[in-house]
Amino acid sequence: MVMLNIKFSHNWNNKLSGSVFTTIRGSTQSKLEYYNENKGRLFDVRLKGFSMGKAALINLQQHKLSSLPAGLLMVDTGKDSLAGAMSVFGNFGLKSYSQVLVLTFAMEKHF
Repeated sequence: MVMLNIKFSHNWNNKLSGSVFTTIRGSTQSKLEYYNENKGRLFDVRLKGFSMGKAALINLQQHKLSSLPAGLLMVDTGKDSLAGAMSVFGNFGLKSYSQVLVLTFAMEKHF
């Protein structure tokens, strides 16, 4: 079986070091179907091409970006204002009216 990947260009707010983290990504029908099909499965979490460990996709929701709580957007990006957080999403081509997926992952436990 091929290992699924979730790729990051930046470790926003050092979230990849936590036991649970979110990632907010632009939504398309194919992305929604892909993540729904793979809910509960392990993904290799990759930062700039390097593995940070494995994490299970435990939840996904689709929302309009502007409907998400400001606190979630700030924690997800590590910015201390809504404007700062929105500028990060803007850098990825997302607008306040964009549909986004909020993906929640739990890092695989190491024994």
